[in-house]
Amino acid sequence: MLFKINIINILFFYGIVVRILCFLCLPSFNNDGQGHLANIHYIYHFKSLPRSDFSHQAYHPPLYHLIAALFAAGEPYFGVKSIQFISLLLSISTLFASYVFIVKTRLFSTEFGRVFCFGLVALLPQFVFNTIIISNDTLAIFIGFACANQIYYFSLKPSYLRLANICLLVSIGLLTKGSYLIFLVVLPFWVFVVFLLYGVNVKQAVGCTLIFAFCTCLLGSYKYFQNAIDYGMPFLSNLDFNYDWVQDQRASYREWQGVPRFFIIEFFNLLKGPIMTSDQFTYSAPVLLYGTFWFQYIPDGPFYISGRKTVRYFGTIMYLSGLISTFFVILGFFRIVFLIFSQQKKIIKFPFFISRIVFVILFVGNIFLLIFVVWKTEVWSVFQARLLFPTFTGALILFDYGSGLVLKYSLGSLIFRVNAAILFFLFSFFYIAIFSFSIFKWFYL
Repeated sequence: MLFKINIINILFFYGIVVRILCFLCLPSFNNDGQGHLANIHYIYHFKSLPRSDFSHQAYHPPLYHLIAALFAAGEPYFGVKSIQFISLLLSISTLFASYVFIVKTRLFSTEFGRVFCFGLVALLPQFVFNTIIISNDTLAIFIGFACANQIYYFSLKPSYLRLANICLLVSIGLLTKGSYLIFLVVLPFWVFVVFLLYGVNVKQAVGCTLIFAFCTCLLGSYKYFQNAIDYGMPFLSNLDFNYDWVQDQRASYREWQGVPRFFIIEFFNLLKGPIMTSDQFTYSAPVLLYGTFWFQYIPDGPFYISGRKTVRYFGTIMYLSGLISTFFVILGFFRIVFLIFSQQKKIIKFPFFISRIVFVILFVGNIFLLIFVVWKTEVWSVFQARLLFPTFTGALILFDYGSGLVLKYSLGSLIFRVNAAILFFLFSFFYIAIFSFSIFKWFYL
């Protein structure tokens, strides 16, 4: 136990240091950053909210931009870093919320699984990157972990206060990013089930569930009402405005033969081309998710060094090293499905298992939401891992279920521990590389 706590504490402070260095050394944007900055500037200068067609990121609910606009007054003195500072605070807050979720709950079955999952949150480059830039993803990811903690404690001991906290957090999520619509679909059913498991009569459970759903919709629906008034449709994205890049992706998607071929796994193509280029790419959905999780397959934002020929094949090593962990997530999915259908009575005896199920449903539901968007819009770049990070807790739960089957065997445990050590060494090496390159650029370029 002492060893575990010490390791996790080290990872916690290591994660804070990495985030501060990313904030100080790296650019503040990904490919969407200028659109987010335009929204923030509009709110700051005009003291009003932009329409969805104002910029290619104005379709998002405005809460993150409203908060960031409070920091825009410092831009003449500190540049965009003054605005990005809110993302740094949110990133560190996400790290703390993940600490509570992974370390302070009974959701994870093995001590080593806890350490590994927290290490991913603390150090995975793509996760750190997407919680530190000027983007509404930073707030959406924090709300995802904060909401997960409330879901867990509500499952253990339901109360109206905790239900109100979840309502407020999901509403904030809806005011931040449209991906929280999946929470609005799933959580009312979960609230109803939890109340029934604790002996609340059906009439009262239905009433509480309806009040929860109504209040959440009411508090989080601003952007959808605005879109309905301005455009006659509540659900709108930048994919509906036919930008040039949208038309280009639709053309290439159709040439790629659409959805059926979209799910072919072309892993070897990913290894040969770890960074997407104009002459070497794949539209495979599993590969896009995998490549944007373990490395920067789509060139995007401050980790620009990953596109340099001298280090681009570092991504190949990362992809190979992530295979075992990814296998555990897939294995965990099949295991939890088996448990649901084979041990229903035991599940009822352990209410906290219900929270595990809801995290997995939210994660899988988020994936299906992306599939629906691709099917509807024919824009393949929607399949990016960062869009799953608000429901990342579900992936961590699946990893725990999958790894639990292997870690009880000495050989399996040894193989995974070696693999985990390699992964965290690669993470550290990557940060050293990008920070060194940034310092070199400051002084010599």
